[in-house]
Amino acid sequence: MHKLRRFLSPLPESAPGTYDFLQPQLRFVSVPKTDTKIAYDFEELLSSLVEAASSRAGRPFFVEDGHVLIPVHELQLCHIEDKFPNAIIYPQEFSLPLLAQQSLRYFFNQSKTSKIHNLDRSVIISDGFDGLHLKLALGIKLTSAVRTISPESAYFGPRFSAQVVPVLRMDHNIVTVAKELASIVHSNLDGEIAKHCGAIIRECHESSSEERGERLIVCTALVESGHVGTDGHTPSVVRIFDLNTQRKRLEWLER
Repeated sequence: MHKLRRFLSPLPESAPGTYDFLQPQLRFVSVPKTDTKIAYDFEELLSSLVEAASSRAGRPFFVEDGHVLIPVHELQLCHIEDKFPNAIIYPQEFSLPLLAQQSLRYFFNQSKTSKIHNLDRSVIISDGFDGLHLKLALGIKLTSAVRTISPESAYFGPRFSAQVVPVLRMDHNIVTVAKELASIVHSNLDGEIAKHCGAIIRECHESSSEERGERLIVCTALVESGHVGTDGHTPSVVRIFDLNTQRKRLEWLER
């Protein structure tokens, strides 16, 4: 089920291989500030991306008085245009290249060659956004949920990060929390509509993991199962790397 996706109208369906989910484009829209709910210093944190997009376009953004810029996934523009008639969509020239965090997931078969494309709305900007990444609204249903930014998430995440995380009793040498620093979401009274126009700015520790001597492992890869195998339940990582004893698994993880 976790590999299923459905494009929600008015976003047209995309056949596998016709769109590069690994490298989407970041686009910008603006809406009246009075139509949004902003948590913390969203505009200030976003300013470096706005400058980068302006530089790429060769001209500055023109933002209407009382409007605020919102970064959006390029596929989300269909939903923005459909649901927010007062939104201003900026031209393609004001775009930035993105890297999706888990847009390309590898699931190896016995020949260790197959791969399956997936998507994620958490994206990394290669230039001008050091130590940060964006979580964007994306009107596509993946598994059982639509990958948008709910008003509740936009409200709660940055406040939890600012007010709760600092007082959690834990060893910060072992556990690192990627805090959500700021957010924006539309204030439409219908949350099912509002969730299509929002973004969260979050710390990005992945980009500096190698410098800290860390190796990152996508946790779901450790429990992926149900593929080729004698019982259909053996995790793929156990089968592929022949980790059939606890000692082998510990040595593999240590390495």
